Amino acid sequence: MKLNHKLIFKNYVILFLFYSIFFFNSKIDAQTEHFTQTVMFFSPKTKVTRSQIKTFAKTDLIISTRWRYHDLKPNTWKVLKSLNPDIEIYIYWLGPEMYKPVDVIHRKLCLFDSKGNIIYNSQYPHEVVMDFSSEKYRYYWWYDLVKEVLNRQWKANGVYLDNCLVHKGFGGCPFSSQVPAKFPDAHSWNIAMNGFINFAVRVLHHKGQKVGVNRGQSRYKKGCKAWLMLDNSDYPPDWIMEEGFAVVKWGSPYPGARFFSEAEWKRQVDIVSRIKNSKVLLLSHVYLDSNKSKGIDNYGKPVTFKQAFWFAFCSYHLARRDSPNNAYFMFNNQWFAAYEDINLGRALGNYKIIKIKEVNIYYREFKKGFVFVNPTNKGVDSIPLPIPCSQINGKHVSNISLNAHTGILLLKPCLRKHNF
Repeated sequence: MKLNHKLIFKNYVILFLFYSIFFFNSKIDAQTEHFTQTVMFFSPKTKVTRSQIKTFAKTDLIISTRWRYHDLKPNTWKVLKSLNPDIEIYIYWLGPEMYKPVDVIHRKLCLFDSKGNIIYNSQYPHEVVMDFSSEKYRYYWWYDLVKEVLNRQWKANGVYLDNCLVHKGFGGCPFSSQVPAKFPDAHSWNIAMNGFINFAVRVLHHKGQKVGVNRGQSRYKKGCKAWLMLDNSDYPPDWIMEEGFAVVKWGSPYPGARFFSEAEWKRQVDIVSRIKNSKVLLLSHVYLDSNKSKGIDNYGKPVTFKQAFWFAFCSYHLARRDSPNNAYFMFNNQWFAAYEDINLGRALGNYKIIKIKEVNIYYREFKKGFVFVNPTNKGVDSIPLPIPCSQINGKHVSNISLNAHTGILLLKPCLRKHNF
């Protein structure tokens, strides 16, 4: 039989193209398997145990004091890396503050108010606010960090600098009602703080260390401005943190939760995608737990642990950039099955807004589903869906209702249900 070489070649080309497309698409899907990036803290007061470490190892990023290094044998860092080679570990360190007592040398480096009083952190009175714009303090701080962290066995992937806070534009300063004589307004404070962060990033990167900083105040206009100013600076950090995202325990009833206004919530969501040179850590927390899950919110309405979690979780997926994911999420420093089991694939654009009876409903489409959030204090019935979907329990819906401060995740047709 005579072989048709042209036909064989044509079939090989078709087969090659088919497999190329298949494997290329598989590679794309594999890149989006990690739908939710997570962060967790080791407690500074409680030792890490063998029974806990497997859960901690599931996360992408761990923040810890150096004292947790010796909790497990041969050391905690090595155990974590053996379970998850890609996990990043950051050592906790104060940025613009020092612990009391303030000796004669330190006193010269402190930050003072207009009356000559040293400024203390009102929430943590043992912490003294230092003059972080001072070259002398910066090098004193650097010498101490090298001595206590970088030249020690517990050195890890990077350093987390706490309390490098943004000035929100009113009040004394982020730490106290006292007004610093050297930084009497938000603009001067934020310029100096960004300068301190730039210094820290420059010297730590030179030592091969990554840098994360706690910024906060992203729900305020001047806070967002300071975030963007740092992002456009010469030495932006590897990541920045919002310690109070979407729903918080600060100022909430006990047990309960506090939800920000829609405008404040929207600023927090919008700023994440505007940050181009750092990743963003988004931390949510409530005075509730999964066992005692009912409380009152700051509007006097009943709130549950489950409601608060899904509101924060869905808000995170509205906020983050895609391809690649630029944000990490934490809720009450706990691990949830949703982090592993939910993967809606790539985002098909940014979030959109639909208005139902003067209430803004925010939603975002992904390859395999949708995320909807109601960040207002009013509930909405009969929200039409772009296409019929399934809830994660398998129930088919063509429209949904969203109570005040709730979020929901929906699956597109033909996808298997999830059980949470």
